[in-house]
Amino acid sequence: MTSFTFYNYYMKYTGIPINFGIGVMLGFLIGTAIAGQTSYNFTLETLRYFGTLKVMDTLHLFALFSKKARHRKWLFSN
Repeated sequence: MTSFTFYNYYMKYTGIPINFGIGVMLGFLIGTAIAGQTSYNFTLETLRYFGTLKVMDTLHLFALFSKKARHRKWLFSN
């Protein structure tokens, strides 16, 4: 038997591909949910610091050192 026949056998007659696919999909969904919740929580905790920096007008200093900050005009809008 060749390796191709083993491949066909496992793909047609076992549940390995379906179980593996479900595991990968669940891992991706759960990982995405955890990363999203972590980012959201971090943003909520540090939002007041960004507001304080905006009031002190110090966010413009970050634009000098960061390319990303230059493109985020909403940070600098009054």
